[in-house]
Amino acid sequence: MTRKIIFTILFLFSLSGLQIASFSDWLILSLLIQTIWIAITSNEILELNEPKNSTINKFQKFNKILVYLLIADIIILFLSMSFGFRIVFAPLYKPIFFISIVCILISLFGNYYVIINWLKKRTKSLGKRGLFILSSLFYPIGIFMITPE
Repeated sequence: MTRKIIFTILFLFSLSGLQIASFSDWLILSLLIQTIWIAITSNEILELNEPKNSTINKFQKFNKILVYLLIADIIILFLSMSFGFRIVFAPLYKPIFFISIVCILISLFGNYYVIINWLKKRTKSLGKRGLFILSSLFYPIGIFMITPE
């Protein structure tokens, strides 16, 4: 429940329109938060349901690293309000951006595959399956509807 509250507060914060380092687009910030939520949820699903093998262990480690990478990206955006920080870390912005984009794409495809397969196995009704799959695509709704048990 605390995770749901934290992610709801983050979503409301992203909607507030605060401009952080010329970064006022709530959609991009919401995408970062949704990627973090999906990675955490996918790791919980893999821990609960799948037998452990090397591929699953590597994917879980990748998800954990991705969460920390995205949190670091958000912190870098927040700290870039400072002129001194921008001067020192300016050469790192572009490489970190490209690494993050590639990792986000890999993570989204892999995590949605895990979540959709888990939802197919979990629910018997076609309507419920469709509702859960659609809710996983939308950030604030998916948090409250999909809970690994």
